[in-house]
Amino acid sequence: MNLTVKANNPFDQLVHHKPLLCLFLICILTLVLRLPGIFWGVHPFSTPKFISYNDDEKTFVWIAREFTDGYNIQKSYYPKGFAFQVSLMARIIKPIASPSNPELILIGRFLSFVYGLLSVVFLFFLVDDLTSNKELALFSSLFLSIVSTHVNYSHFAVSESGLLFWVYLLIYLSFLYFRTNQIK
Repeated sequence: MNLTVKANNPFDQLVHHKPLLCLFLICILTLVLRLPGIFWGVHPFSTPKFISYNDDEKTFVWIAREFTDGYNIQKSYYPKGFAFQVSLMARIIKPIASPSNPELILIGRFLSFVYGLLSVVFLFFLVDDLTSNKELALFSSLFLSIVSTHVNYSHFAVSESGLLFWVYLLIYLSFLYFRTNQIK
């Protein structure tokens, strides 16, 4: 049974002949939906003030402080992976001075944004490799780029968007590994 559709209109031609351009446009949409949320609660022009809209952001900042300042918070039982990544980025951005808590939250939000964007891209390649259907791959990436939960988690300094990225990457690399080993 052949499921191919002839491209009659310009949209179908774009999807069939330039899927990477479509993926780029989906990434722009992802950027537009997430980037404004990174700066929610930031008031840089008055007295330095920051409003956190997710309680876990403060916890991850406390844990990131363990790595940047070198002391241990005994009551912190969260996994330390995302906070460690935030502290690494903080050290790259400010190698000498210790960043403030609002700066750490902004670094964490930017990291979540990057993970969210990369998740959309990896989902395209995963679905395309699994199904050999670029339309389905584009639709999957488009859906992930606009689904509200992913948009929310991709602009807070929390570990959920990073977790989704690493899971997609693991599935994709596992698929590539098994596909290459079956050929041999």
